[in-house]
Amino acid sequence: MDDPAFPRRAASRYEDMRREAEGLVHWWRKRLADEMAGADPVGGAAGEARIDPRAEEALVRILGDLEIVAEVWTRPSADHSERPEDGGGAIVGGVRSWAPAGLLPDDPDLYALLDRVEHRLLQPLALATSDSMMARSLPAPLSDGRAVLAAYRSARRAIPVPGSSRAITAANGRWRLVGLHVVDPPEDALGVLQAALMELSAALAWPSMDEAGDAARRILLRSAARAATTPDALVGDLARVLALLDMPADRATLELRSLLAADRCGEVRLDLRQAELYRCFAQRTIPLVLDFHRVTPSLFDDPGPGC
Repeated sequence: MDDPAFPRRAASRYEDMRREAEGLVHWWRKRLADEMAGADPVGGAAGEARIDPRAEEALVRILGDLEIVAEVWTRPSADHSERPEDGGGAIVGGVRSWAPAGLLPDDPDLYALLDRVEHRLLQPLALATSDSMMARSLPAPLSDGRAVLAAYRSARRAIPVPGSSRAITAANGRWRLVGLHVVDPPEDALGVLQAALMELSAALAWPSMDEAGDAARRILLRSAARAATTPDALVGDLARVLALLDMPADRATLELRSLLAADRCGEVRLDLRQAELYRCFAQRTIPLVLDFHRVTPSLFDDPGPGC
């Protein structure tokens, strides 16, 4: 889709394609159900052999792919008009992925991470920039810390409360897995947070290149001292949150999201293929969610003797 040979299409054209995909899914599924209902368990009508099970499985998979395509285009694009040529919607201060996964694990470590970012980094930033002198010395959007905090809280409101996800069990029904939330945080809020992350990351550089970077660095140092941690750990926590909220979609996340959206009630039992997709999703999110102990020196640690 991102090849230059493919012309860009208006959103209305993609909406037509989405409706066409949904129509194809509905028509072929009905025809497949009718054929199976009318076929003999061993042989078809007039002694004809039943459809090859491999072909039937391939058809079901194709219909599933069409449903995923339709579901993705139902979700609003970054500019609500047309898909960008590079496959990503540009937002001030950063580059958003075109199709975020929109899935989060219902894990206590995730909510602890969200709390840490708000209490240890963004609330002190909002308090520091209430001083107009400090605010004037900071780059946007850090200069308006209250707006950054408001953007973060707006993104958090899109995340359901802990423990509210549906039960998910493995294929054998014996193992209960961590639940998943389908989320769609506001894109404008994520754009503000991505821009703030870039400025905070720049402030970690030593020596600071300008007055703005030095002011942001001082805020990080003070916030880290109050939280008994390091400035790069504070910024790293924010980076982990944004990586989870704006994780690019892949086949596993799209299919899991489609599965959860198709039936919003009751327990979800994964078949073997869906369990493998769940494993792939877990591999992407576990390193971001878990609060691993630091194994490398901080950028702000004093160098040891001989360094």
